[in-house]
Amino acid sequence: MLVNRDRGLDPVDYAPANLVAMTDIGISSMNEHSLRAEAADAIVAMFAAAEAQGIILDMTSGYRDAGLQQQLYDRAVETDGPDYAKQYVAPAGHSEHQTGLAADISAPDQEPDCILDTCFGQTQAGQWLAAHAGEYGFILRYPEGLAGTTGYEYEPWHFRFIGVDAAAAYAASGATTYEEFVAASTTP
Repeated sequence: MLVNRDRGLDPVDYAPANLVAMTDIGISSMNEHSLRAEAADAIVAMFAAAEAQGIILDMTSGYRDAGLQQQLYDRAVETDGPDYAKQYVAPAGHSEHQTGLAADISAPDQEPDCILDTCFGQTQAGQWLAAHAGEYGFILRYPEGLAGTTGYEYEPWHFRFIGVDAAAAYAASGATTYEEFVAASTTP
């Protein structure tokens, strides 16, 4: 399921049925966040592997319903302007967070100044995630310098669950964005 500025959810108020509260399965979360069950299981394993290497991860954001997503977009437009909002915040129906398959990840105890900031990509946690997220079925969704394809500026904290097999195929394909991977996968 590809969701971006050009490909929205149908219906716009789509909500997955199998959400799991992260705190119910032992995942540290700055707020009460949820993911779809398959993504939740994978993030538990990924966070445990990171912790085994001394990296303590936290989920900054997960599933957002359409109403909350639209509020975030409207607030970004109001406070930062429409150009900023278009680069960093999706309106309702166009956010991966609404699928329950996307997580914003941070390491607040180790990297408090880089929460939801591009500097996260240079931290030990950000580099570990970039190197290992695929092993757990996650991909870095908005790589640096590819906003022209993804529609969003670099977000080294935003990871999308696509499954272990798909993440391996994505890595092997040489695609630099999920958009490219999906297009190549559906082209006869």
